[in-house]
Amino acid sequence: MNAHQLFETSGLKRHDLGTLTESSHSGFFAQYIALFQSREAASIAQVVYVFSTAREIPRIKGSSDILYIGQTSQTIERRYGDAKSIKFHEDHFTFYKHTIETYGPIRFSYAVTDKFKDLEISMLTHYEKEHLEIPPRNRQGKYPSP
Repeated sequence: MNAHQLFETSGLKRHDLGTLTESSHSGFFAQYIALFQSREAASIAQVVYVFSTAREIPRIKGSSDILYIGQTSQTIERRYGDAKSIKFHEDHFTFYKHTIETYGPIRFSYAVTDKFKDLEISMLTHYEKEHLEIPPRNRQGKYPSP
């Protein structure tokens, strides 16, 4: 299952905020800040969203381009453009560098919906059923940790 199929299966209109293509530290964070502190990111709230890659990543069962499924009631800018979020992504830069170099650019897609919490759970459940695990950057799912 890829990001496009996940949005389509959920009956959601997918919008793309942008793509992170740079694997150098300075290039990645210049793009990250430009993307998540953009005017568009500041105007969009109550969303489910997906980080995905250009090429699919092998999973326990099958493969997928999905790195992370999330939701927020806040604006995208507030969720990802603040100093705390930038620091978190800085601490995990090696992951993003490897991902871009191995699987291609990382795309941020979203759908505006007032049912964002329920749809996140539904999307994660659908992903887990398809791949027998949650996406690589999600930290919790309905299945217990080994």
